[in-house]
Amino acid sequence: MDKMALHAAPVTKIRVMQRDFLSEDEFERLIGTADFAEFLQVARGLTLFEDLPEEASEPRELQQYLLGRYARQIQKVERFYPLSYKKFFDCIRDRFLVEDLKKRARLNGVPALLHEIEGQSEATLYSQQGLLLLPGRREDYARLLSESKIHPEDDEFEFEMKLDQNYYQQLEKSLDGLSGGDRKTVMEPIGLDVDIKNLRFIRRAKRYYELSPSLILNATLPGGKMIHLDELNALAHMSEEGVEDFIAASPYAEVFVGELNSQVLRIESFLLLHLHRLKARDEHSLATFVEFLHSWEFQYRDIFTIMEAKVSSSEQLDLDALVLRTVLRHEKKERSAVDGH
Repeated sequence: MDKMALHAAPVTKIRVMQRDFLSEDEFERLIGTADFAEFLQVARGLTLFEDLPEEASEPRELQQYLLGRYARQIQKVERFYPLSYKKFFDCIRDRFLVEDLKKRARLNGVPALLHEIEGQSEATLYSQQGLLLLPGRREDYARLLSESKIHPEDDEFEFEMKLDQNYYQQLEKSLDGLSGGDRKTVMEPIGLDVDIKNLRFIRRAKRYYELSPSLILNATLPGGKMIHLDELNALAHMSEEGVEDFIAASPYAEVFVGELNSQVLRIESFLLLHLHRLKARDEHSLATFVEFLHSWEFQYRDIFTIMEAKVSSSEQLDLDALVLRTVLRHEKKERSAVDGH
């Protein structure tokens, strides 16, 4: 099957389903609600929530509704692709779950995370975790921890390293099921993600841990777009100041500003903007579905963040700084600037 024939139907379907994406005004209305009751009232008037049951009135019910809608939308697109693509699509979704686990471990530690997932019921897990772990995905979280051979005695650094190494091993295997053209397309954003993860890993190793250059190099991930083995070897042998200078001069400097939590948001923003550009460059490619999947995932996570703030009446929170919606505004400005040239 040629490229146009493979991607024509999914691209057409995605164009229709993009009506589920909230407008800037709709997002601002949700952010501007005073509490969860008002949030729910506004949500019921939006297309995204048009099928929300009348009796649904709890945050958990809204989360389950959105996750169900998300799963149905993605399945409608996946069915147009060969079965050999399924492993890759599953791996893309796993990436978000890996990041969930990292956030949770940073908050409460690895032993507490393992206890929550392995020893608690779904209801208890939900009531304790806020929005860092998603209800309905407990088995997937447990699978990723098992595959990564996570142990209670692992510290946060080792925990994240094991998760990343397992994830990228699985992702690399999944690429075998794609066509040559699609594999080349997705290797670009994957390579960017690998570069950023390696830089973050080396930076933290130099700043907080006394690891030998050989241990640092062995723990890095292969497949980077711009930072290859020679550069990784050099970075592993550099001083902390040398690593900082390298990052500051790299194309990734913008994502390493500020504290860890804000860096995570900037990294996701950076990658999402790149996916937007890939889609714009070649709509009839796998980039369109990968971009759609990420945009949907980020949207419902933003909605969960807003909803959690309204439930807890966190008036002090600057929601604009906690959601990724601002990425779309930046992307529009960037396109306008490029078009202006």
